[in-house]
Amino acid sequence: MADAERLAKLREDLEKACKAQKFSKILKKANEVLTIDGEDADAKRCKAVALAKLDRCEEGLECCGDDEALQDVKAYCQYRLGDLEGALQADINNEAVAHVRAQTLYKQGKYAEAADIYASLLFDEREDQPKRSAADRRELEANYYAACALAGKGREAISRLKPPDDPEQHHELAYNRGCCEAQCGATEAPKTLEKALSGAERAVEEDGASIQEKTDETAQYAAQLAYALERSGDSSNAVERAKTLLKAKPSDAAVRFAATCTLVAARRDETDLFDSHKRLKPYAASNFSDLNDKHAALGRLLWARTLFAMGKHQDALSALAKPFSSAEDQCDAELLIAVHSQPEKQQKKKKSKGDGLRGKRRPRTLRAFTPSSWRRVDGVNAP
Repeated sequence: MADAERLAKLREDLEKACKAQKFSKILKKANEVLTIDGEDADAKRCKAVALAKLDRCEEGLECCGDDEALQDVKAYCQYRLGDLEGALQADINNEAVAHVRAQTLYKQGKYAEAADIYASLLFDEREDQPKRSAADRRELEANYYAACALAGKGREAISRLKPPDDPEQHHELAYNRGCCEAQCGATEAPKTLEKALSGAERAVEEDGASIQEKTDETAQYAAQLAYALERSGDSSNAVERAKTLLKAKPSDAAVRFAATCTLVAARRDETDLFDSHKRLKPYAASNFSDLNDKHAALGRLLWARTLFAMGKHQDALSALAKPFSSAEDQCDAELLIAVHSQPEKQQKKKKSKGDGLRGKRRPRTLRAFTPSSWRRVDGVNAP
């Protein structure tokens, strides 16, 4: 067979492999095409994408080289390899690069910037914009919700997007919307998250998961639901949800901490102080050093509140001695100290009345911790 005929046949086979998204076969056929025509741009692109999809990103990066036509694939490979600054160097001249840039910014903690990019992709109504499938649209919405929730722009997200038509079927999308609703205190948050949890539980059951696998897969949903209930003022339900989750012993330490903080924060009348003390004590033993700054700050505040309620004023003051990096957290700490730094006689008088923290001046209710590792579909796709 002449090279021209063989090349035409290989290109046809490559196209079929691409439509079937069989990346190993794509790589094989692309290499065969490039053996005959080393300058075939389509085959080179197919090879680079296949390498990226097969998680062979170092080879994919080498394949891209300095080819401007492949900068989107190059950025994707850099993102996957952890070279976030390199991934941000690509010009946003197409949607694929925009996806990579948004996810890179998200990973860097620049949630507002990531949200702005997702918004530009979702709400650009120019006629030349690509038509998306329903699945692609849901993926974008899920990422937009996730970025907005962490950027404190939850209200913006829920005002611009409609709730999912079937929240149980599309439970990850519903979860991310519920996170935004909870973040801005929307009353519908518990209902949205309850449907998302129900959908997640049904999905893992259909997959034949073990009891522990089901617990781990749905724990974040359950923790977020407990948090939303606490924020909405349904303290008793929040406590029960948090206790049930902790009893199931999910593997994720961050989720366990989230449920613990929700449980302690939801006990607004300072009941079960010894149980709250027992649950927070392991974290306090290491000065909350195993947590990130945001979570450690909340842990310290809840620990101090519990200690004050138990009458352990000096221990509580020690827990708050180190300044907080957040002005809001520092304000909470100073308010707690102000409320409880009263003359000894007055403190004794309060104790004799069994008044605990229920004086005339009382610190504002601390918000429970919400998990930071939001459930989301990974919006970074090699083109």
